[in-house]
Amino acid sequence: MRRSLLFAFLVAACAGSAVRIGALDQSPAYDPSLVRYVTRLGTMAVEVHGSPFGDTGDDAAPVAAALSAPGWLGPVRFAPAAMHGRNYRLVLVFGAGVADACGDMANLPRSSAATGLHVQASFCAGRQVLSSLVADGAPAGAPSDPAFRNMMDQILINLLPPVNAERLRESDGSGGM
Repeated sequence: MRRSLLFAFLVAACAGSAVRIGALDQSPAYDPSLVRYVTRLGTMAVEVHGSPFGDTGDDAAPVAAALSAPGWLGPVRFAPAAMHGRNYRLVLVFGAGVADACGDMANLPRSSAATGLHVQASFCAGRQVLSSLVADGAPAGAPSDPAFRNMMDQILINLLPPVNAERLRESDGSGGM
């Protein structure tokens, strides 16, 4: 996890826009092959809560269009979860932090991104969180904002890594089992 955080910070710093990634957590159930399975038809569902651009209404489609899959995954189109169901999906919560990002968030308060952009991101299988993190960065005015796209790239690189770091750590400590 420390290497991922250091990598994310260095890449963000080189891009000229400070993105802070923290609270990175992977379930033992997270597996890159599962991410490949979910995206095998070229699409991943995205659930968006709150607004990264102030109170602009439904931001799911523009946020989904601004996302790019990590390089190891290949081309993937992101689409609002309403179009693809709620089983395997990426959940992005802008502004507020929630205890159960993969659960029911009907009563989530809307918040403004005026002083900075706070995002809680989760890769979910139904109500189970497979991978999650929080990120902070500069406020964004639109999905085309380079700082916003950079932040989303950093989130996805760290949220959907090509290996499960927890599994690697467990196998290193147990003699390869």
